[in-house]
Amino acid sequence: MFYKLFLRAFPAHFKQNSVYVHYPLTIPSENKKILTNLGRADQYSWDKPAFIPPRINITSYVGAKYILEDQQKFKVMWGEGFGFLMGKEGLNFMLSGDTPRHAKQRKVMGESLYRDEWHRQVKDFYEYTTLCLLKEKSYKLAGVNQVDVIRE
Repeated sequence: MFYKLFLRAFPAHFKQNSVYVHYPLTIPSENKKILTNLGRADQYSWDKPAFIPPRINITSYVGAKYILEDQQKFKVMWGEGFGFLMGKEGLNFMLSGDTPRHAKQRKVMGESLYRDEWHRQVKDFYEYTTLCLLKEKSYKLAGVNQVDVIRE
């Protein structure tokens, strides 16, 4: 349970999957050998403990625009999470990075999804689906059509 002690005592210094937290009594080089033999070395962060600065919330349009236009200084922060959730291929996902490759993927996806009159098509889909669901799930109670929204 050392890892819980470390994570609670130093929440801004360790990643949740830090090998320094999960195996504090073994040197990282030895852990690397052991976990590589077990096939689990890629599940841990091998970064040395360092202060993780607090998140700063951007609350203005000007601030958001400034950050989004400067990809050299400001990087996507959830790329590592995509890698954890989807494996190594998750790092190639269009939202997981700021490289030209990621930008090209976003552009291609945007052109594929947002074609002519896509707003109308989305609206028509929801309107059609809603009407079908109302027709299927509604019932008459005291002469009035009703739907139990909680149950349905």
